[in-house]
Amino acid sequence: MEKIVLTEEEKELLGEYFKTSPINLIRFKSQAVLMREKGLKIKDISEFTLTSQRTIHRWIKGFRERRMASIFSGHQANENASKLTKEQKQQIKEALSMPPSEYGIPKEFWDFPALREYTKAEFGVIYESAQSYHVLLKFSHLSFKYPDTLDMRRDERLVRETMAEIK
Repeated sequence: MEKIVLTEEEKELLGEYFKTSPINLIRFKSQAVLMREKGLKIKDISEFTLTSQRTIHRWIKGFRERRMASIFSGHQANENASKLTKEQKQQIKEALSMPPSEYGIPKEFWDFPALREYTKAEFGVIYESAQSYHVLLKFSHLSFKYPDTLDMRRDERLVRETMAEIK
């Protein structure tokens, strides 16, 4: 298969998408097209991007047919199947920035049952899977994981010195 010929504008746009796009798929497609334009074989591109050769071939074929439009999947910001609107998600984000006790939930920190109770009471929405609540927590920049029991960055020497001073 012959090389792809890109205009300067396409090179610039693809490079920018590769560097800054928050969506992995767009970054990978941009990278694959730029690599193909440099003459790399599909096999090599596949190895560099850790993607199958068949997928890389489809991306390159799509780019030849639709150019820059092929980079975008159309799934970004798709809210069609969402039970909550963007405004409701934003409201949940604001609620999660405060303790649950401010919303009448007798807890100090947010957890799944508290979040489930809040979304049910506020919006009448109950998700079947915990993963949906994970997404809400991640959207609100919160973690749904327990903290590590031991901090790997802890300076044991400093701890011993401080304990000796205290004693």
